[in-house]
Amino acid sequence: MVPTWTGRFGAREFGGSPTACQGRQVALVVRAVAEAVPGLVWYASDVLAPGAPFWTRFRGSTPARLGLSDEVALEAEVVSQFESCVLVGVPDGVTQPRFRDGGVWTEDEDGADIGDGVVEIRAFDTNYIIVATSSPEVPARLGTGFGA
Repeated sequence: MVPTWTGRFGAREFGGSPTACQGRQVALVVRAVAEAVPGLVWYASDVLAPGAPFWTRFRGSTPARLGLSDEVALEAEVVSQFESCVLVGVPDGVTQPRFRDGGVWTEDEDGADIGDGVVEIRAFDTNYIIVATSSPEVPARLGTGFGA
């Protein structure tokens, strides 16, 4: 599925934090998306999160099942800083989701096909978090930032 909306959230949109892509910020985005679109199962790929051994199994380009929104948010919160990360939220009923050919990378083009995903979250080093979706509920919920 090609996203119809893409939002970019930097440090300013997180209340003037010194950097973006901190674990607590990624958790805020996941929780906000979950409020807009309940029941997603999350997959992760291209993750580099120094000092967070849980995330090492998601370093490759093929998304692996991570869990439900609450689980993802809890695991993200313990990360100091994501250097890269892609999270794809897929409806619960899709048991073998389709993803982009060639893998899912943090530096893929904005607007890239998100396969069977409803939403894709990408953390770019300390710069910004991109959210891409085809769901109108997500941009309505995310608004202009998080103020946290």
